[in-house]
Amino acid sequence: MKKPSVIHWAITSQCNLNCGFCFAYQGKKELNTRKSFEVIDRLVPLNIKKLVITGGEPLVRKDIIKIVNYAKKKGFNIRIDTNAILLPKYIARLKVDAIGISLDGPDAATDQEMRNHKSHFKKVILSLKKTKNVKVIIHTLATKLNYKKIPEMANLLEKYKVSRWSIFEFCPYARGFQNRKKYQITPRQFETMKRKIKYKGVIDFCRIKNRTRAYFFITSDGSIYTQLIPNQKNSPKIIRFGGIFLKIIRKNFLKISALRRTKKEAKSIEIALTKKYLLTGIF
Repeated sequence: MKKPSVIHWAITSQCNLNCGFCFAYQGKKELNTRKSFEVIDRLVPLNIKKLVITGGEPLVRKDIIKIVNYAKKKGFNIRIDTNAILLPKYIARLKVDAIGISLDGPDAATDQEMRNHKSHFKKVILSLKKTKNVKVIIHTLATKLNYKKIPEMANLLEKYKVSRWSIFEFCPYARGFQNRKKYQITPRQFETMKRKIKYKGVIDFCRIKNRTRAYFFITSDGSIYTQLIPNQKNSPKIIRFGGIFLKIIRKNFLKISALRRTKKEAKSIEIALTKKYLLTGIF
């Protein structure tokens, strides 16, 4: 089994948006600055190459610049994923290697229907104009509300320096599972949308069926966990493998690696781990 090369760190569960499709971990606890530094120190011996800082919305943390700078000093390649509401305020001081920005439509009306925030589209465009010397990845979620409009985004994004455009098929996690009837599209609708997109830049399509069975996550309270992709009838599963402050963190990450094996092997491991670690009602 391989050690992880990328870790997603949900540094906070707080957010300045309230999206109905949100799949973020809704933890109540949040590590302070000193403990956050300790998380980074714990990852160093694992030779993690890339750290994706996410949330919630990571920029709501007042110490985010300190945490990012500390991680950079430790040699991490840093990407921060943000909804961009606060990005114009921080962008000049945010020394990261890449920024993932959420944008769900070619115009303010479409984007607002998704994000329910009248200034979100404006903030994203302002951020795109201000970004320099950093890779920008646009994250778009395809749902019933916007998938017909997504092909029109190509013309908009080609005006800016975008390194990659990632379009995600709606996956019913957490709040998104509760509201799946409002957002979920069929595989056929996703493919139809995909064929209509004419984009000159780099683009990737993230389908549910092609996503890895497990991602490496650290939550806002320091837990190590993975989300397993749900089916249409069952709620998503959260499997906790302990905490980042335990001495056996390497083994915990290797347990998650086990879920990357063949389907048959992964199923047996999933059943065994679920019996031991599954947390219910976490959302």
